Amino acid sequence: MSVVDIGSLSVSFKRGLSHFIALQVEQIQIAPGECFGLIGGSGSGKSTLLRVLAGLHRDWQGAVQLFGQSLTAQRAFSGTLRRDVQMVFQDPYASLHPLHRIRRSLREPRQINGLPFDEASLVASLEQVGLPGEVLERFPHQLSGGQRQRIAIVRALQLQPKLLLLDEPTSALDMTVQAEILNLLQRLRRDTGMTMILVSHDINTVAHLCDRALLIKRGCIEQRLDRAELSARAEGG
Repeated sequence: MSVVDIGSLSVSFKRGLSHFIALQVEQIQIAPGECFGLIGGSGSGKSTLLRVLAGLHRDWQGAVQLFGQSLTAQRAFSGTLRRDVQMVFQDPYASLHPLHRIRRSLREPRQINGLPFDEASLVASLEQVGLPGEVLERFPHQLSGGQRQRIAIVRALQLQPKLLLLDEPTSALDMTVQAEILNLLQRLRRDTGMTMILVSHDINTVAHLCDRALLIKRGCIEQRLDRAELSARAEGG
């Protein structure tokens, strides 16, 4: 069974008195444990696709399944989907409250879902991404950009998702920190076997992590790239 199975998907937005199609794609299947890339420039539709799969954008038409369960447009995720699908944003402040200590930000997902909060396990999770337990006492503004992104990843992993959605998770970071985050994601995928979808405008970032990718332009699939084609494009610049 595929983790993601899209037969067709169309998303349109209102512009003035008319509508324009922002995304129109067909036949996307993503297998368990796969890292799948979505490549495209700003406004290409790649992040729109990710937000549909995250349940954040509900105004769409088509046939979409996650874990064999058909999604319904206009309806929020319920049941296990709320835990099985988690998202990491480009800007960690999207998931970290600036006035809450890191401990509270990491504790809330488990509390909301009625899960026990084990501080020892949380400290172990922080150490897994190269952070000391003492960051639990800090506020987001007291951390560097790379540290905040690591915290955002740990927060997304608190519910042990089966599908992790990554929306430009390294584009706001410098080159050294980018490499550290990508290596972290690669290690997490290897250790947990979770499925990942990575959105990026950078072919090198996608080639570093992904097994396959779609090149999206003006809301449509322009090209489907396998592992060899990704590597060749990255090497060719």
